[in-house]
Parts: sequence; C-alpha cells; structure tokens
Amino acid sequence: MSDYQQWQHRRRDFRLAEYRIDPCVWNFMFSLCIEVDDGADASARLLRTLESLRQQSFHNFEILVLGAGHGGANLEPRLAAGFMHFRGLFHEPAVKVSALLNDAAADRLWRGDYLMFIPAGAIVDAD
Repeated sequence: MSDYQQWQHRRRDFRLAEYRIDPCVWNFMFSLCIEVDDGADASARLLRTLESLRQQSFHNFEILVLGAGHGGANLEPRLAAGFMHFRGLFHEPAVKVSALLNDAAADRLWRGDYLMFIPAGAIVDAD
C-alpha cells in the first residue's frame, strides 16, 4: 500500500473515531455560483459552463447564476429544467458576487456547506 493510501486510511479512521458518524453522511452540499457579465457571448459562455456541470457524477450541488440580466445571458426555463436532478438552478440577475459575500440578507440565496465561484465560460472537468 502506498504512503498516500496509508494516509487515507489513517485519516478515515481518525474521522470515524472523532466524529462517530457513518462515512455515507459526509456527502456535503456545494453551492456553485456562476457570475455572468453582460457581454455579447454571455449566453454561450453560460451554456458551456452549465453543460460541463451536467457531466459531473456528483450531483449534490445547487447552481446560482449571478448577474446575468439586462441583455446579457438569458436563462431559458427549458435549460433550467434540465438541472432539476441536481439541487436546483437559481437565477439571480440583480446579485453580484460581492453582494453575495458581504450582504447579510443574501445568505438566503445559498444553502450549501461550501461556496464555489465559477466564471461563466469556465469548463469544470468531469470527475
């Protein structure tokens, strides 16, 4: 067994002893925040990122599309319907990343254990 595999086993044993929980409950939820600008190709970039997220085998995440309003990316209802097997796809055109992080009222927008920020157009490699 490699050093890394030994470390993995030691870490697992430590977590089981410390937290006394079943490993199957470690399925944390992620809130993926995609910020879209009002550029000419905003819809195409958003679609590229969303399609890469659809290829993931891990489905315990919600997607928040931020700042895609006023002539920028258009989030069509049929596109959003394709993501309902995840935890949801939410469109918040008036919210920017800075507001999400600094405004206490914005806490209602995300439910995940972790926040991950992805610029529109980025491709998330499939696991």
